[in-house]
Amino acid sequence: MDAKTLTVYNPWWNVGKVPEALLLPYRRKVFKDLLQWLEGKRILGIVGPRRTGKTTIMYQLIQYLLTEKEIDPLQILYLSCDDPAFGVFDIQSMFATYEENLLHESITHKQVYVFIDEIQFLKDWARWLKRYHDLKYPVKFIISGSSATYIKSRSKESLVGRIVEEDFYPFSFAEYIECTGNMVFDISFDELSRGDFSNLDTVKLASFTTQLKTALNEYAIRGGFPEYFNEKTFLIWSRLIRSDIVDKTIYKDLVRLYDIKMPSLLESLLVYLAGTSSGIFVHTKASDMLGISRPTVVNYMEYLKSAFLIDEARKYSKSAASEARSAKKTYMIDSGLMNSLLGEPELTDLNKGKIFETLAFNHARSLADSVHYWRHGTTEVDLVLSKNNIVTPIEVKYRENISKSDTKGVCRFMDRYKCQNGIVLTRDTLEKLGSVTLLPVWLFLISR
Repeated sequence: MDAKTLTVYNPWWNVGKVPEALLLPYRRKVFKDLLQWLEGKRILGIVGPRRTGKTTIMYQLIQYLLTEKEIDPLQILYLSCDDPAFGVFDIQSMFATYEENLLHESITHKQVYVFIDEIQFLKDWARWLKRYHDLKYPVKFIISGSSATYIKSRSKESLVGRIVEEDFYPFSFAEYIECTGNMVFDISFDELSRGDFSNLDTVKLASFTTQLKTALNEYAIRGGFPEYFNEKTFLIWSRLIRSDIVDKTIYKDLVRLYDIKMPSLLESLLVYLAGTSSGIFVHTKASDMLGISRPTVVNYMEYLKSAFLIDEARKYSKSAASEARSAKKTYMIDSGLMNSLLGEPELTDLNKGKIFETLAFNHARSLADSVHYWRHGTTEVDLVLSKNNIVTPIEVKYRENISKSDTKGVCRFMDRYKCQNGIVLTRDTLEKLGSVTLLPVWLFLISR
């Protein structure tokens, strides 16, 4: 790697700031969390799917260091392992070029911040990071990656106790409405789950209800990948998602990382999972449908999960062994990704149940320590949230009229496990029915 290439990709060395074209004005919620880790000694890892804004938030962190911390621009280095301009390089030779031609000083004596994007494509990256960390050089590494299994397995092998990781998902609904509609709310999920509406700004919510419901319908179809928010034509943004996320993740990232011989089968499995999102996944059924062996299905599921394209929920049980043996529900990580794979440009009676349960699961994951489902005989609860040893069952019923039978599963779960509160997510209803709270889906999705 030569000094000229480094200079081109680190423009703040010449102008003292990150160009506006690389910065978005909106800062995601996770930005504040990353700032806390920026001060520590540990390696900071940002791990999530393609096109969620990992590179943008790296540039925002660089701008923060330049303006708020007043770090010398030459002490901030950015590299992209996914960019062919950087070619094949190793960290040691890169640092030699950086020290000799740009920093004019050894990194052993001067604090530097090194941002490495899509690090999974850098050979032996974990070993090199471990070496520099253990030598206690004043080097702060901030890395990103698009493969959870690959990054985290290497972290556990070589970097245990040396790295802290933040998962980086597509925009939540709350981030979507703040970014696109400048609507900001401070609503406590814990209070909502107890049926405590005393701190709700009902006047403000009432004035925004129509906008929120319209935005939710858009978000349910379009999803949370920020690059496509301004593209209104379904055909265009859905093709971009297929090209930028599905094709590059499967045919480039996963093939390269796991040496997959027939990536088209992996794509077929992903489409199958999009069609069954929020349903119980049966390996043998998928194997028969797609004509691939069950062990291959098991492996491919792990690859798709590692790439943040899908997630899973186990059946809730007090027995760890029973939970481990249970079948899993699978969910697409983003509703826009799901709809683009299935070619569904609008909400219908056939897809809205699947879409809104998928949205609820993805948001629940951000609220809780763990998310399960529950099934006993013919009774089922869509989601079971566990947070600080408090368990809350949630049923998704996206309809206007809620009957007593719609609360049956939640009530049976509460009786069985002695829970204090349960939730049924509705289309519009906000009401407290004994120990069960009826919440509009949009209100749940903007809570935190």
